[in-house]
Order: sequence, then structure tokens, then C-alpha cells
Amino acid sequence: MEIFWEDCYSNLEGLFLAEESDVTNAIGRDCYLGEIAGKHSEVEGEIETGDITLVSDDADVIEKLRPFLPIGIDPLERVRYECFACGERLMAYEFDNLEEPICDYCKRK
Repeated sequence: MEIFWEDCYSNLEGLFLAEESDVTNAIGRDCYLGEIAGKHSEVEGEIETGDITLVSDDADVIEKLRPFLPIGIDPLERVRYECFACGERLMAYEFDNLEEPICDYCKRK
């Protein structure tokens, strides 16, 4: 995935498993990778069409690679979604269900 930030240009790569619908849903959303390029880098950007490329959808290849994945960056874990209950923008991994995103905090209320 290529991301532009703070007058610098860098290629960030990762190999990960994802459903096609999750990739499609991430297009056009903000992705926050934190300080992945070093202290104070604050890497973030919008995922655009072409940023994520299908490497293989062959079931045999996927099963062989599954124990080793993810390798590098999985940007889908770092996509920001808005909680339907409180409006807070949080990372995808902070929700159980992205179809109706309600954050863990709101679920515990």
C-alpha cells in the first residue's frame, strides 16, 4: 500500500488474508498506521482503489500461507470506522461486527 505523508513518500507492504467484501468496504476510508515509519511519522491516508492487490485466491495457496500471515502490514485492521452509538472513530479491530459497528465500550454500557 502506498501512502503519502509529511512531505515524504514511502511504499509500505504487507501480505494478509482478507475477504473481498472487507477490501471493497475499506476503499475510501481513512487508514491510520501510527508511527510505522519512525518516531513522529504518524502515517495515515485514505485507502484508494489499487492500493490493495489480490495476490491469489487459490484455496491451496491460501492454506499453505495461512500459518505465516499476516506478514508486514494488514491495513484492514487499521481502517477507521465510526461507532453507531457514540460517534467515536476507532480502528476496525475495536469492533466485533463492521456491518453495524458499535464499539466495545458502548456494548458494555
